[in-house]
Amino acid sequence: CFDTSAIVFPLLFVIYYFLIPSRFVVLMTAIFGLTIVQVCSVGGIIFGWGGLYLLLKSSGVYAELCPLEESSCDERELRLSNLFVLGSSASVIAIVIGAPLMDLIGPKIIGVLGNVFFVLGIGLLASVESTWIVDLFPLAITLQGLGSGMSYIAVLNNSMLFKHAG
Repeated sequence: CFDTSAIVFPLLFVIYYFLIPSRFVVLMTAIFGLTIVQVCSVGGIIFGWGGLYLLLKSSGVYAELCPLEESSCDERELRLSNLFVLGSSASVIAIVIGAPLMDLIGPKIIGVLGNVFFVLGIGLLASVESTWIVDLFPLAITLQGLGSGMSYIAVLNNSMLFKHAG
């Protein structure tokens, strides 16, 4: 009679130690995946300006600045372009301010603070109208830029998890 344990046990050993990833590998993969989701979620101003610009333009933001027969004019384009400059500058300023703060209070708090700023900016952007007395679009875009910059600087520490130990 043929002994199957001579084949089954080495096969189980190979499957367990080489094919099923360890908890460490699963954890690192999960952290890497969450980092990618985080970066893609808060990249609205710099990475997503083309789509945001089209959305703002089709929603009629600053359309009251143009004559009735024109859908686009120089004043409107200038205001929309200024929003991009304001948001991208706020993102860079947040990185410059967030890096030393991260050394003091840690990347978790900076990441959470960045996400709070970003969500506040998105909420304000969704509720504001350009016909209001006070123009709140610059504030909304600034909050988004601050949030994205702080979130980017917070996830840079995740690269330390993947350094080669050898």
